[in-house]
Amino acid sequence: MGKKRKGKRGKKGRKGPPGDQGDTGPKGEKGRRGRKGIPGPPGPPGPPGLGPSITLEFVPGAPSPNIQIVPGPDGRITSTPEPVAAFPDSVTKPSSFHRVEGLGPPATEKTQAEKDEMADLLSKLQILSEKLKEVETPRGSKDFPAVSCKDLKRMHPNLTDGYYWLDPNGGADGDKFKAYCNLSGGGYTCVDPKKEIALKKWSMDKHWFSKSQSTEQFSYEANKVQLRFLKLRSSKAIQRFTFKCVNTIAYYDRTKKNYNKALEFLAQNGKTLRSTHPSYKVTKDLCRQNSSKVRKTTFQFETGKLALLPIIDFAVKDVRDAQKFGLQIGEVCFL
Repeated sequence: MGKKRKGKRGKKGRKGPPGDQGDTGPKGEKGRRGRKGIPGPPGPPGPPGLGPSITLEFVPGAPSPNIQIVPGPDGRITSTPEPVAAFPDSVTKPSSFHRVEGLGPPATEKTQAEKDEMADLLSKLQILSEKLKEVETPRGSKDFPAVSCKDLKRMHPNLTDGYYWLDPNGGADGDKFKAYCNLSGGGYTCVDPKKEIALKKWSMDKHWFSKSQSTEQFSYEANKVQLRFLKLRSSKAIQRFTFKCVNTIAYYDRTKKNYNKALEFLAQNGKTLRSTHPSYKVTKDLCRQNSSKVRKTTFQFETGKLALLPIIDFAVKDVRDAQKFGLQIGEVCFL
């Protein structure tokens, strides 16, 4: 038989009907996380609470919070905060108010225990408010000392003269001290000495009194650190001394008509203050000649050079037998 020839390809037939649905394929990989959507609008304000409401108002920039407790209707305690300017949703809105609310029954249904509890809370908040004011404007108490009498007068102009607690360096609680505040005289801070020199016969084998007696130099109720900080807040200082004498020249020698036997004083900075120093003044001089009677000479130091005061020692130049002397060390005052 001969080989058959392949005929021409016929025309494309019509699309057949769809076949049956195949099996579900395997799960694909997890796609990337989409972008965060735009925040929705804020919801409407909720209904007012049924219990008491107390508002603690913290004013930005103020040194301490101001607590307001305002009675509302039905015996409830409430306060309405001032409106806060609108901020974009992307910015955290500042809050000047922090509200603490109790969700109890209406005031008319409160039990006596709940009323007592609320009264106790209000009492504690009142005490807290007073304590905060003491911290901000201390009145010179032991718990809340002031930094100086001048500062005390500025904050409380109606306070009277007297002793107050001070802490000029504002540091550790252990070095605060009591000082006399001359508030009527402008606000002088006057620090007392811790001793005085009794009137009796003293040996003076060395120049300075403390070295002759092997004792400490003059000390004061405020330590050196506190005095340093007090000086930083002051512009001038004053200190007085009363020298008691028997047969001892204190300042002017009436017999020899000179000041060669005038007392010398040792300043805190180590400088010797003699009668020629500009801060050295004598307001009364009865120890100017030999006398068996007790007489007095008063010295006063007033200076804007605060490193000089307080005085820490003195020297008697007129040393002889049958003499007695003593020194009343005055308070040192800063303004």
